[in-house]
Amino acid sequence: MRSESSDELLHHSAAESLRPDHGARFRHLTSADVEPVQALLHRIWISAYGDILGAKGAEAYSQWVHCTSTMRHWSRPLRRHAALVAEVGDQQIVGFAGASMSFSGILTIHEVYIDEEWQGKGIGTKLIAACTAKYPGAVRHEIEVLASNPRAAALYRRLGFEPVGTRSDILYPQQVVLKLGRNPQVGCRYGPFDRIRIQLFRDA
Repeated sequence: MRSESSDELLHHSAAESLRPDHGARFRHLTSADVEPVQALLHRIWISAYGDILGAKGAEAYSQWVHCTSTMRHWSRPLRRHAALVAEVGDQQIVGFAGASMSFSGILTIHEVYIDEEWQGKGIGTKLIAACTAKYPGAVRHEIEVLASNPRAAALYRRLGFEPVGTRSDILYPQQVVLKLGRNPQVGCRYGPFDRIRIQLFRDA
């Protein structure tokens, strides 16, 4: 595996910045990451949505959304999608984010998940920044979250996303999905600006 340096300087909230000893690194998802990332996402889903969807419902949903074929698709180095993982320590994966770019210039951030032990340390903010930095030409950023997950919705709103609509969840119609968007050309409200440099990796 070889490294590909990104020259973009990415903004993130100083209030959520990582302490230097955390040493979080961000790289592209590879085929070797599929199983450990599946396990991570499955664990996070059960914890985050077990009370909302029920333990069996959350488990079934996670198995559907994070099936092996879907995760293998994410691991392919395609130009119009990006799947990034956050690592700490000795290659311990603690976060995942996936995004795709439409031909109309809309960047959709499909998933952002951080291990519970590593939440609140700015890793989610940096993963979102890393995804959006891959597509500087995007005219709009969009993300969806269950309305019953106010903590995640609050994070996205702090990053400049505003509610633009709602819909019913496909598998659980009683659950409301909140759609949020922001226009990067207008400027994203990250709060006090700090700057970091992120290295992105890809398979050789």
